[in-house]
Amino acid sequence: SSGAGGQNVNKKATKAQLRLHIGRANWLHDDTKGRLREVYRNRLTKGDELIIECEAHRKQAQNKEGAIEILYTMIKSACTVKAEWIPPTIDELFTEDEQEEFHEKVKKSKQIRKDIRANRRKEKFVM
Repeated sequence: SSGAGGQNVNKKATKAQLRLHIGRANWLHDDTKGRLREVYRNRLTKGDELIIECEAHRKQAQNKEGAIEILYTMIKSACTVKAEWIPPTIDELFTEDEQEEFHEKVKKSKQIRKDIRANRRKEKFVM
């Protein structure tokens, strides 16, 4: 048992292990079950049991409460779905005047680059 307790850990078995059979948990939504299986696949047994262990405290009752808290946060995180980020369009970012000004700057800079490249191609030695 890791954590506090000193040599007492050698005498007492205070670790708490909580097992949740995901397939039999009819109180969980199917999407939540799927996300639990996906996110915590390294904690799943072949029998579809989610294993949560807690050995942070010196007393077994505290470890049991800790394991239940861990399960609660795992289920809570599996229930919340992050919305997919959609980048804003140019219309949402700028007014029409700002858009026109931006496009004019882009055209001007492209014309400058075009002229520079055209000047490189001209023959410098004419005989």
